Amino acid sequence: YYTFVHIRPVTSPQYLVQDIPPGSNKATLTLSTGQQIVLDNTKDGDIAQVPGVTIKKTKEGKLIYTVSKNSNNTVSPNQVNTVTTPKGGQYEIVLEDGTKVWLNAASKITFPASFNGLKERPVVLTGEAYFEVTKNPRKPFSVRSTEQLVTVTGTHFNVSCYPDEKTQTTLAQGSVVVSLPTTGEKQTLTPGKQSTVTSNEILVKQVNPEDIIAWKDGVFVFNGTPMVQVMKQIGRWYNVDVDYNTLPGTELDGEFPRTLSLSQVLKLIEISSMIKFKTEGRKIVIEHSPSYP
Repeated sequence: YYTFVHIRPVTSPQYLVQDIPPGSNKATLTLSTGQQIVLDNTKDGDIAQVPGVTIKKTKEGKLIYTVSKNSNNTVSPNQVNTVTTPKGGQYEIVLEDGTKVWLNAASKITFPASFNGLKERPVVLTGEAYFEVTKNPRKPFSVRSTEQLVTVTGTHFNVSCYPDEKTQTTLAQGSVVVSLPTTGEKQTLTPGKQSTVTSNEILVKQVNPEDIIAWKDGVFVFNGTPMVQVMKQIGRWYNVDVDYNTLPGTELDGEFPRTLSLSQVLKLIEISSMIKFKTEGRKIVIEHSPSYP
């Protein structure tokens, strides 16, 4: 890693005036009844009861689903819930089976409040999430997105499927099967492998999974990352728009905390890339960038 250790407050007047704080634990829970609960405005503790399931919010920004005592067969598989994070938000969810889900900014996940009575554990994702799936060979866990279906029984993996980006699945532990509903093509990933869906095919390459999933632990890691991808991550986490038209076709190596303010992050990118940024309200424009052939 290229680690920036010495981070000092930025004193440039431009940055002090325009500074924007980092994202935080923000999300909205939508119950099957249509009721919406804004989690960042809701007190900790039990926040909702659905048939057979209790939903609890913790002070750490975590949503926990547990089967109520003596529920037996009262849990309905039709109790589908959705958690949505805005730009500048993230949230952790513990599903009823114990599976942990970290939902990144500008993302949405839909799932049954309980898997009781179902033959599988299906969820639907838009955006990005990291999953630590509780092992259950008799009841496969699946993540469906617009372009692909990921099926597992118990493993750790990351799925990124933002609408304006390529769909990627990265495996940290265990094994997953990535399939394309359109063509029927399937690829089995082993730890350290990443699949990318392009033009109705699945491409697989070796990566460092720790780089890909560092976001859930509060760290940006860029390893030869195209500048457009870097700034898309910045835009989502700080809830800002970016003028991509003037970005150079360069790559960035670097690692820094997601707890920094926008001005600090931009300063670190400037030092590493020779790009000069300017913020106009909640928009980042490129004031200067090195010319490349």
